[in-house]
Amino acid sequence: MPAPRQLRKRTQKFDKNITKRGNVVAKKSTDEEEERKLNPWMVGMFVVLVVGSSFVQVLRLFQSTPAIPKDE
Repeated sequence: MPAPRQLRKRTQKFDKNITKRGNVVAKKSTDEEEERKLNPWMVGMFVVLVVGSSFVQVLRLFQSTPAIPKDE
């Protein structure tokens, strides 16, 4: 008894998938690299935030320390 048409199609699709296994479609890596670039404005904002917060912490440190008594 011959196999039904749908069963034959499924089998062909499965066999075709097995033979294609491991073959990856080559993409341009430049497309992915362009998406991963950092925005210069975002980097600048991050630097300003880090430097500014460290500067503010140093100012608070100096304000909270007691003054050194002068020898007279």
